[in-house]
Amino acid sequence: EHALHVERLRKGLEQQIKDLQTRLDEAEGNALKGGKRILAKLEQRIHELEGETEMEQHRHQETLKELRKTDRRLKELAFQTEEDHKNQLRLQDLVEKLQNKTKVYKRQVEEAEEIASLNLAKYRKVQAELGKCPSSHLLFY
Repeated sequence: EHALHVERLRKGLEQQIKDLQTRLDEAEGNALKGGKRILAKLEQRIHELEGETEMEQHRHQETLKELRKTDRRLKELAFQTEEDHKNQLRLQDLVEKLQNKTKVYKRQVEEAEEIASLNLAKYRKVQAELGKCPSSHLLFY
């Protein structure tokens, strides 16, 4: 009877081992399926991140291109501003010189007008004196 009891225990334990093995296999299968799902999700996320990285790199390249373009334009404007400033100084110098010449010319005109006025006065005086003199007193050479 003891042997029968041991045999039943052995069969019960074997059945438990089979059940546990089945449950273990199912758990491993589920874990493997879950792992595959997680792995697939991670691979999908990696693919998404690679796409985002590629887009960011493209945007970065475009930004650098725009930066170089803007920098070039800024240098052109700085050069143009410097040239405009030089031209302004040259024109300002020219205006000052022309204003000085104008003052000289005005002074010369005033002096010429004074001389002309004096000469006109002398001419009129001589003409008046000639008008008083009889024509016989005039000698022509």
